[in-house]
Amino acid sequence: MSSAVPTVVLLSRIPKLAEAVYTASSGAIPTVVLDPSSPDLEVLGGAEVVLGDPGLFTPPVLASLQGNCKWLASTWAGVEKVLTQIDSSAPPPWRLTRFAGYFGPAMADYVCSHILARERNTGHYLKLQQAKKWDGAHPSYRLLNTLSIGIMGVGEIGKEIAVVCQAMGMTVSGMVRNKPAADDAVVGMTYYTTDELHLMLQSSDYVVNVLPSTPHTTGLLNNGMLANCKPKMSCLINVGRGDIVHETELLRAIADNELGGAVLDVFQTEPLPETSRLWDTESVVITPHVAAISFPEDVATAFAANMERYQQGDPDQLIHQVNLAAGY
Repeated sequence: MSSAVPTVVLLSRIPKLAEAVYTASSGAIPTVVLDPSSPDLEVLGGAEVVLGDPGLFTPPVLASLQGNCKWLASTWAGVEKVLTQIDSSAPPPWRLTRFAGYFGPAMADYVCSHILARERNTGHYLKLQQAKKWDGAHPSYRLLNTLSIGIMGVGEIGKEIAVVCQAMGMTVSGMVRNKPAADDAVVGMTYYTTDELHLMLQSSDYVVNVLPSTPHTTGLLNNGMLANCKPKMSCLINVGRGDIVHETELLRAIADNELGGAVLDVFQTEPLPETSRLWDTESVVITPHVAAISFPEDVATAFAANMERYQQGDPDQLIHQVNLAAGY
């Protein structure tokens, strides 16, 4: 590194993150760990670099970073909890980076596990086991190599899901804002633009959303768009962001037999309120935003690599830097 490494303030609930940063940097990055439940704002006010969970960046915390902070590094991929509190027309003095590039395998595991569970009626057989009931009726299920998967968003995560699904025999398509060049495309994948989303929905047994929350994606599946899922009674798997579709629109599509069901890991409001009708909808599977977690060793490895870039003195070289206006 070309200059002294700044002391990094850690504000995170990820277990053993400080130890992981020490290991990843061979002890070269000094750290101060703050209590997530009651962070010391004076310490934060003097910090040049902060590594933390976006959910902990409350208005008082962000206000304390207006002085010395130059780099705010998120331990999550999604940074909406920070973006909603700042004015993109009057950007803060610090650069914001997000943790990315590590979630693809976990997301692919989640998607494929739920497709398999749904196709092989795992929930049904679990209920039979709990009731100690043997049902010898001839089962009905589809093989993976007969299924078509439509992925909304084909970035790093979407590509990983596509490749894994293809390896399991599924036919894969993807929705993107702009179709990629041949050397950046997933081989064998059919690409649709956002304007062609309805065509992808019509041809997909499963629709997987991995899009971030931006002005371009919010409500993308509202306004009757899910009616296009009716030809195949598609199942929606949402591991992107909950605001892609309003809860009432999702429930209506299921009730009207436009959508065959949903596997939901993300929601408009988290935690999902007990009053939500999603809890009691039989064709809906709910998980509490756990499809892909931030492992401490991965966060630390990515952060240490970015710290080396930061030390070169050109903040523009930081990878996974967030465009505050674009929202990702």
